[in-house]
Amino acid sequence: MNKILNLLLPIFRLILNHEKLQKQSNNWNDSPIASKKTETLRSEIPIPETVEKPIFFHPVRIVSERVTSPYGYRTLNIDGKAVRQFHIGTDFGGSGPVYAVEDCIVTKALSADKKYPVRFAKRDGTWVDLIKSKEIPAGRAWTPYVILKGIHTGNEYKYKHVDPSVEVGAEITAGSEIGRSGNFGYSMGAHLHFEVWVNSKTVDPVKYLKSLELVK
Repeated sequence: MNKILNLLLPIFRLILNHEKLQKQSNNWNDSPIASKKTETLRSEIPIPETVEKPIFFHPVRIVSERVTSPYGYRTLNIDGKAVRQFHIGTDFGGSGPVYAVEDCIVTKALSADKKYPVRFAKRDGTWVDLIKSKEIPAGRAWTPYVILKGIHTGNEYKYKHVDPSVEVGAEITAGSEIGRSGNFGYSMGAHLHFEVWVNSKTVDPVKYLKSLELVK
């Protein structure tokens, strides 16, 4: 019985804390500078009518052995301390172009901080927070991102550590490049952090992509 409870406990925690996770996810950048640079659609997004069968794409082109951090609990070593957190997305390692999963509308976009692109540096076996060490100013090295609203599904797709090449309000065709992933913001190496939100709740992105037959 105890083993079963231990297996179910993370699921219960996720359900109970989902509202908190959503709030945190919607406020990736608490920097006033980043907030001013973030563009947001002010009205409800009209979903165009479509009669064609929707097409779906993987957010990165090379998908084999690229998951560097899966969906779920993980522990990071920051400033010499173990930090446990629930990772609400999947990380695909490397820098390069990223693509729209389906036909989408861009709802938010934030470009990378060109002067201070990344917040962490690896030193002596740990990751050093450069803001806490006062090597870069507070409020800088924010996390750039793109958020898309699926036209066919109504799902939200959130791409973090991505310098966008699209503008808010644009209608994007499935498979179109929307930006480039890299070592940007709250990051410990070049990667795409990819989230899928269904009915305002996160789901495991890899399982979602498998359901679309984009991952074996």
